[in-house]
Amino acid sequence: MSVAAATEQFQTAVMNSSGQCYSPDPGTCWDVMQSVMKPARTLRTAMHADKSVGAEFWSGAYALINTMEDGMAVGDDEGADKPADFKHRNRATVLGTAHDLSDWLDENPVQ
Repeated sequence: MSVAAATEQFQTAVMNSSGQCYSPDPGTCWDVMQSVMKPARTLRTAMHADKSVGAEFWSGAYALINTMEDGMAVGDDEGADKPADFKHRNRATVLGTAHDLSDWLDENPVQ
């Protein structure tokens, strides 16, 4: 898959995930987190295969995907019991970073 196609697939998944995690309860958003992580992994594979730019170009995107992977490594959605706690839970690590990666992709298009 090309980087352009993988980017579109990833950004669509991110857009579709917005507003999907209504409940702060743990475990209620794991499927949404997985639905964003899968195309992020596809994107990483496409970036790795793309030889039009060097690996250094992708370093920011790789770092964001690695952060998402760290959040997924917990193995389930930790929830968001209180709004103040949300940023310290893996849900924000995965989904918040997915939005950051989407922004990075917009700011760093491959020609």
